Amino acid sequence: MNKPDKPQNELSRLSQMSDDEIDTSDIPVVQDWRRAERGRFYHSDATDNLPLYLDKDVLEFITQRARDRGIQPHELANEMLKKDIEMVRSAEAQ
Repeated sequence: MNKPDKPQNELSRLSQMSDDEIDTSDIPVVQDWRRAERGRFYHSDATDNLPLYLDKDVLEFITQRARDRGIQPHELANEMLKKDIEMVRSAEAQ
């Protein structure tokens, strides 16, 4: 019995293959596009949630300060970054 590859291994293996080498025979060919809808999944108000990796000491500092203030760490991090952005923009304007 063949076990499927872990998703990351499968993607890595596929990325090293040419298009002609990839078996797509199990994917049905779409022949009737009359019901297709352009932009069906587009939302103009959608936002990106990008993972932000912090150094351990920075995370500990923010977590403790946020706990002391009774807010979530991401709220404090955003507050601090917005203040930094304001300082940078102010310095650039001079």
